[in-house]
Amino acid sequence: MGGALPYSERQALFYSLFGLKVYASVDTYDDRATFRQDLNSAPRAPEKFDLLVDFGTSEHVFNIGNAFVYTHNTLRPGGVCLKVLPTFGDNCHGFYNIHPTVYFDIARVNDYDILDFRYVDDMISRPDERGCSSLLSLADMDGLNSFAGCAAIQSRISRNFADILDRAVSHGRIGEAHNSVDYCFVALRKRNDTPFRYPGQGVYLTEFPQT
Repeated sequence: MGGALPYSERQALFYSLFGLKVYASVDTYDDRATFRQDLNSAPRAPEKFDLLVDFGTSEHVFNIGNAFVYTHNTLRPGGVCLKVLPTFGDNCHGFYNIHPTVYFDIARVNDYDILDFRYVDDMISRPDERGCSSLLSLADMDGLNSFAGCAAIQSRISRNFADILDRAVSHGRIGEAHNSVDYCFVALRKRNDTPFRYPGQGVYLTEFPQT
């Protein structure tokens, strides 16, 4: 789409299909970016937006906590951030995998709405016959507002990942096994403009209730 248009113009054209009138990007190294900022330390973008998209950036930021601070400070109240980040597998792709509990704990202490949460297994090397449905959608589970104590889900994720690797070995594709990676697809809405708070991990609040 966009033919030979410059990269930034192609992106703006794509997002305009969804009614977005202003497009901007941030990057530490790429001189095509609208804002040349280091997400390890920059507190916010020079202006605020109603939508922030992070489709595979935060795991490459060494000071990853600041990437979430940057998101918070750059969103207007009522704004939505969309994050698609690796959570399991893909060894050495970035500095980090981001576990599901991160999003729930950040939402809990910063008063975010979790609009949707999808855990998609084997996203990159998923065989065609398995389709593209998500392994599970935590947002559809009644009453779930924290990932704390979800041992059954953790076990299911680990068993599924092991099955994927076993299939790769049995079909003589062990060299492709590293491509198996699970991603979280998350939509969070910022409800107010209070300063960002770093969360503690909610599982400990469950195991050791405050008195």
